[in-house]
Amino acid sequence: MANLHLLKLSVLDLSWSNMTKDWEGWSSFMASTRLKVLHLGWCPKLRCTPDLSAFTQLKILILNDCDELEHLHPSIGKLTNLVSLDLSDCISLKELPEEVSELQDLEELLLDHTGITEIPTSIGSLRKLKKLSASCLSLREIPSSIGDLQNLQHLDLSGSEIEKLPNAIGRLKNLQTLCLESCPYLEGAIPSEIGDLSSLESLNISFTSISNLPESIQNVSSLQCLNLEGCDELQSLPKLPLGLTILSESEILMPLHSNVSTPELSTPELDEALQSEIEAAFL
Repeated sequence: MANLHLLKLSVLDLSWSNMTKDWEGWSSFMASTRLKVLHLGWCPKLRCTPDLSAFTQLKILILNDCDELEHLHPSIGKLTNLVSLDLSDCISLKELPEEVSELQDLEELLLDHTGITEIPTSIGSLRKLKKLSASCLSLREIPSSIGDLQNLQHLDLSGSEIEKLPNAIGRLKNLQTLCLESCPYLEGAIPSEIGDLSSLESLNISFTSISNLPESIQNVSSLQCLNLEGCDELQSLPKLPLGLTILSESEILMPLHSNVSTPELSTPELDEALQSEIEAAFL
């Protein structure tokens, strides 16, 4: 009867346990081929994930806050139905194995506060990925292959050590939010290709050393929120998209359009006047 229950098991929560890769209890769960969710978060003794190849139907794998986790078992590439992989706060994890690129159905990859220094070029294979969150102090480089993530909607690189964005960022046609907050080494100009992000609604470059925004930013027609707070190196502000509703700069949150305005208040003339006021703030 116990084996029958394990065959039907869909959710397995082993979080907050002292289990390890070689835990004897794993053999009891190998028959759980219908498993959909596996929660191994907050396992302080887990240094490497076990062989997970039996769980081919797994949709969600949670490994957050495993402080000693250093490696992912190569079998992770067998989880071809995986939709969400949470590795956040695994501070000892320094790299992603190439097998992660085999997760063709993956939609969410959470790498916040890990020890990862670079995102592998193979990330471009994750064509269904919608959310990539990599707020990692040690992250220094983003590959050009990120431009292949045509379904990516949310990209968070806040707090990382990246020095520049690849020009391929402009190929992310479905990107809605881009967060680069508190990237201390991000300086110079944002690539002009950002003007190709037709779906971008929110851009946060606060507390960076960015000195220039490209003229092409006015082409980002969906942009509603632009956060420039703490951008002390910013030299000038180009013409901004007419649809912009919130501009945050120098600790002042500026609503560019009121939600209760009458239609005649939103005119090209008013937009031009507001643009002049904003530009004057940088003189």
